[in-house]
Amino acid sequence: MIEQINGHWSVGEMHYPFGNGINLSMRVPDVKRKYDELKSKGIKMFRELEVHVYRCDDVEYSDSEFLLQDPDGYLLRFNN
Repeated sequence: MIEQINGHWSVGEMHYPFGNGINLSMRVPDVKRKYDELKSKGIKMFRELEVHVYRCDDVEYSDSEFLLQDPDGYLLRFNN
């Protein structure tokens, strides 16, 4: 659950950026399409679209991702 500050769940003093140290990861079916859509709207990226390749034993995996930062400082990670 993500909730706005409401005085009921505060666990410590809040300082901007509130989201320091947190990133929320969202898997999307077509990460390149989502990236292009947001860029076309002038959204500033925290980290541009990148492809990372991982190897586990003999299997190679790739993951495309980009990050943006919301107005409260939370990092939003979109990947495939």
